[in-house]
Amino acid sequence: KEEDTVKLIKKAKQIGCAGVTIPVPSLGNERKVVEYFQRLNKLGMDTIVYNTETASIKTVKGITDLDKIGNIIAVKDSSMNMPLFRKLVDLRKKGKLNLSILQGMEHLLYDSKGCDGYLISLLNLEPRLCSEMFKKQDKKTDKKIKDLFWEYNLGGEWYVTIKASLRERGIIKSAEEINPFIKP
Repeated sequence: KEEDTVKLIKKAKQIGCAGVTIPVPSLGNERKVVEYFQRLNKLGMDTIVYNTETASIKTVKGITDLDKIGNIIAVKDSSMNMPLFRKLVDLRKKGKLNLSILQGMEHLLYDSKGCDGYLISLLNLEPRLCSEMFKKQDKKTDKKIKDLFWEYNLGGEWYVTIKASLRERGIIKSAEEINPFIKP
């Protein structure tokens, strides 16, 4: 719900967050999605738009419309729409798109040459390897990424595995699932 998103953005601002990542809502069409992000823009928080597997902006026009919204700084693309992804990377390289284009799927990193970066679950556990992949983009590193993806069981409820691994490493104190709605 939009009102829940607004509450969370306000709380993020209150506790000093620099920005938020917001998934594309299922609103029926891209115009409504762009209008949604225009309304959220009024809250003044830098935003990464998260194109998911189930709800995404599917056209260059939709992304360029998002690009005109002041606080949209990036699109994390997990839609697996590689033709669109490549067009966006190309527009970015030509200086026709200001927002950053980030790949959100581990198995597509090798095919994402030229993007601005990755925003993937494996970054939480293997940041050096992910950085190496971004710099080299070779098949050997790609295989390591894919093997670790399955070794860590990131194909399902990935955050459960990540939290357990981070707790085991002493980085976080609890691996329990929390209610995402923080009371103000």
